[in-house]
Amino acid sequence: MNPLRAVSKDFDDRFGAILRQLRSERGWRQIELAVEIPVDHSLVSRWETGAVLPTGKDVDQICRALSLDEENVERLRYAWRRERDVSHGDEVALAWLPKVDWVESIQLSVESVRALRKSGQPRTALMLGHRDALYGLDFLRSHPWRIDHPEALSRLSELLLEECKAGLDYLPQPAVRAGCLSHTIRAQAIAASGAARPLATLFHAIAKEGVAYVSGNIGDAHELSRQLLTKSEDIPPEWLPEVVRACAINSGKLSDVETLQATERALKVLLDERDDLPPGTHAFVLEGLARGWAGVEPRRALEVLDTAWRTRNSSEDSEATSSLRFVQLVRSQAEIELALHYSGNVGDTAAKLERALDICSRNKYDKYSIELEKLAQRIG
Repeated sequence: MNPLRAVSKDFDDRFGAILRQLRSERGWRQIELAVEIPVDHSLVSRWETGAVLPTGKDVDQICRALSLDEENVERLRYAWRRERDVSHGDEVALAWLPKVDWVESIQLSVESVRALRKSGQPRTALMLGHRDALYGLDFLRSHPWRIDHPEALSRLSELLLEECKAGLDYLPQPAVRAGCLSHTIRAQAIAASGAARPLATLFHAIAKEGVAYVSGNIGDAHELSRQLLTKSEDIPPEWLPEVVRACAINSGKLSDVETLQATERALKVLLDERDDLPPGTHAFVLEGLARGWAGVEPRRALEVLDTAWRTRNSSEDSEATSSLRFVQLVRSQAEIELALHYSGNVGDTAAKLERALDICSRNKYDKYSIELEKLAQRIG
């Protein structure tokens, strides 16, 4: 199939067609829109047929006259910008240009944001990811479709996932995280649709699972994580530990022992197949597995957590030494301590909580500060 024909509507809808649709949905005739702008009604007809393109000021007036919501304002403006760019060059020539630097720059952003997030700098990762993803999507939606757009959009979908994960770690309240990340999820849906590639769809599903979890929709998060676990062979190696961990946590929330056991098997397979799996990443997955078991079998959770601490302490890789990962382990230890009704080591947990709270304060881990303060109050 010609790559220029298999394009998401967010990237190939014509300005005139969108305008006609939005006007019709409002129940207006062309002359009624013309009066509201105001312009001669014949000009509205020429806009809709594509004979002429309105000015930027006219587009603003159209959006106001039709009282468009944010999504439709974006659709209309991006379509206008694409056609404006085409009017300054040959569309076919633009489409078949060789790959340009911005494709590689998106991948560089992915790697940078991932490194920041895994080294315990979620705030910086969130800011960088948001800036670069916003720029990338704006560029891709504003320019005529090119042969390298699908590859760029697939990479952009991964960058948006990194942004989402950084937000889940950094933003404090669930409502704030869900509200802030709703825009990221919508942008990712556009990117995944435009890429039309299974990998981009997988990234979108991973992001949706995370947002569903922090929004309190544990059932949806659990179903998404279970589905992802069944497709583990299709998930890139760097993302599989995240999926296994998320599935374990969701299963524990819903007391789904069968799926918890499946995540343990998935972790074993991961260790068998990944000789290069960093111990810090292994400890990260074990921490999630311990959280999963905490509400089902606290003693089992404590065993898993002890293994996580030993694994972390045996390594010097960046994820193992991350202050954020330490905070996450302490949170899990406190939750398990409470589930065991203080039959573990309360003194050790209290000391670690104090240290973790100090780390949160220094690094502005607002989300974890709130969670750990509540746990510290309960443990006393």
